Amino acid sequence: MEGQRTKAMIRIGKSTVQRPRLLLAYADSNLAVRWVRHFRRLGWEVRMAATGAEIYRVLAHFKPAVLIVDGELPDENALHLCGKVNQVYPQIRVYLVGIDNMESAETRPNGLQVAGIFARADRVEECAEIILGKRLAEAV
Repeated sequence: MEGQRTKAMIRIGKSTVQRPRLLLAYADSNLAVRWVRHFRRLGWEVRMAATGAEIYRVLAHFKPAVLIVDGELPDENALHLCGKVNQVYPQIRVYLVGIDNMESAETRPNGLQVAGIFARADRVEECAEIILGKRLAEAV
């Protein structure tokens, strides 16, 4: 096994490190395709989930660094889901896509903690710069 790399590992110089992980919870398949393609191109391991139940199943074993939640999930309120994820997995940075009027902490229910909120019309490249930090997104 030594000397072999798994799909979740990438080589940086002479070192092999685990690829960062992203879970994308989507309701809009067009949005999902753009996000998945872009983050995989940046070297991320990406998993997708289309329902709240599926998100919880994937979170239990995948352990992403970032969770991006579409505001229009079919079976669960996205804000409620983010609150649950914040409680159980506080180390995961959570971002919301497509939630209107949620820019300030005052408009978030019970001070919901999210790392960022993006409009559905925002370009995935711009969102990636915010999530990764501008230098990292440009370097890849």
